[in-house]
Amino acid sequence: MNTTDTSPINPRLQRVLDRITAALAHGEAPPELDALAREAHFSPFHFHRLWRALTGEPIGATVARLRLRRALGLLAQPGARITDVALAVGFESSQSFARLVRQHLDTTPGALRDDAGARDVAARQLERPLRATASNPPLAVSVVSVAPFDAVLVSATGDNEALVEAYGALFAWAAEAGLVESIIGLWGIEHDDRRDVPGEACRAEAIIAFPPGTPLAPASGLRAGMEAGGRYARVRVVGPYDRLEPALDGLLADWWPTSGHVLGERPILFQYLDDPETTPAEVLRTDIHLPLA
Repeated sequence: MNTTDTSPINPRLQRVLDRITAALAHGEAPPELDALAREAHFSPFHFHRLWRALTGEPIGATVARLRLRRALGLLAQPGARITDVALAVGFESSQSFARLVRQHLDTTPGALRDDAGARDVAARQLERPLRATASNPPLAVSVVSVAPFDAVLVSATGDNEALVEAYGALFAWAAEAGLVESIIGLWGIEHDDRRDVPGEACRAEAIIAFPPGTPLAPASGLRAGMEAGGRYARVRVVGPYDRLEPALDGLLADWWPTSGHVLGERPILFQYLDDPETTPAEVLRTDIHLPLA
């Protein structure tokens, strides 16, 4: 990874890279996410999203690249055996090593071992500069206070259709309970980045909000809770939901590092202001709320 970037966050990224590189050099597994977050002085709660936003790739992809870079050095040694190299950089077998080489470099371990030119090409492919800050138009960010609210929520795993079904279940319960008119907002929590996790495996929480003190007796499969509220950095996204992740990247990478704010240990909240079944995708409004301490 290019270390010439002078943004204030770069030293934190470099500490994580150095920690992973040192582990691989000693034939050890990379540290767990919580340990890497501590190394960078990031919130473990948001580390995977921060890393994705600040580097342009998920932490798993970074680890894969660093393993392959380490493997290139070992393959260049006289008498290198592919199986030994695969095991030395943490692969379970030469076959799994070969699959990753093919996936990332479109070649084979044998070609890399036998051809110095191929190794040079691969080394260039494995370099990745830090994501440039302020790469998009400045975001209109407001620091706001969100009042506490009572909530009924349900977990959903899957693509957008699974989320639609989750909100359908919430509204069906609210209608039966006579509480539809009491709903004061639709919120959500996305646990996974949909660009990096297969749609069928993405985990989320669908949430409908009520004024504090509303008597709630959710049906089976639904849960009652309370969002404590607090301070958030808010940015509004207009358009299809696939614009949310890039906007969140901008909030984390372009706004937050120089904002002077500390991230809070609470989930990132998405507030859905329009009904996607009746509102054209291009004018859907969603507010992203980044928690602040």
